[in-house]
Amino acid sequence: MPHRMSRAELAWRVTGFYYARLNEDKAFTADLAALFTKLEELGAPDPLTSEGRRTWDEAQHGSLDLMSELAEAYKDKDTPLERHYRLVASLRREVEAFLSRWPLPERTWDDLRWSYALHLRWGKSKGKRPRLELGGFAEFLPTPGLPIEVGVHKVEGTTVRVVERQPWIFPPHPLPFLYDPVRQDRKWLEEVIEAICREVRESILEQARLYEEDVGAFLWKPGPRYRKGHEEWLAYILYLRVVHRDTWKKLMELAIEAGFYSQHDDLDLLRKRVVSLAKLIGLPLRRIT
Repeated sequence: MPHRMSRAELAWRVTGFYYARLNEDKAFTADLAALFTKLEELGAPDPLTSEGRRTWDEAQHGSLDLMSELAEAYKDKDTPLERHYRLVASLRREVEAFLSRWPLPERTWDDLRWSYALHLRWGKSKGKRPRLELGGFAEFLPTPGLPIEVGVHKVEGTTVRVVERQPWIFPPHPLPFLYDPVRQDRKWLEEVIEAICREVRESILEQARLYEEDVGAFLWKPGPRYRKGHEEWLAYILYLRVVHRDTWKKLMELAIEAGFYSQHDDLDLLRKRVVSLAKLIGLPLRRIT
């Protein structure tokens, strides 16, 4: 059975494609390198350490006004708390300033933390230019269906039965019936066939609806299917639009040249798909329309 992505997985995948284009932009990578240099000068710790996790969490989720007030309250005491809160406030300002200069997805704060950690642990020592790296992705996928025994094992004298839920559909089996061409005609037979097919169809759809409700209870929706390479290519178009401000006409010409659209396609179709992709990954729409 082909894998069909959820919206969350599709958003994560498209974000990675978008980052790949940004990492090819010299102005972007230079600004990112300047940000990391500034963070190092401030003494921003590795986000993957316990100290770093606390510092970055407060910078990302805490109140900037509160952090600034706390730093001000301890300013004459030169204590670890004063230095901590001043670092948190400065870290927040630097990252927010960077985010304001570039059209970036909603999850970029988390990915900046991951990228900074990789820079400190690996990239810096190897002289690698900083990159905006996509962090991991995890998602709970609902498992609708009936409990089915898929295995039985003996473990130290104990029988262990392995059960998993599988969304089997059991169509009703039509019962045998008499057809006597002497007493019945083809019209009667066609009506019987239609009735049997209708009953089977209704049963299948009803069983499918129950599985769909199970999945819907977890707010999980399958993502749209695109032609292979379509998401990556649309992420490139999105990058050209929001970063370089290319016109829709020019972007449509690129789309036709790449073979994703034809001369007969409406330009609004491309615009709607790019805007939809921007909404999916949480990009500011003011840079698109």
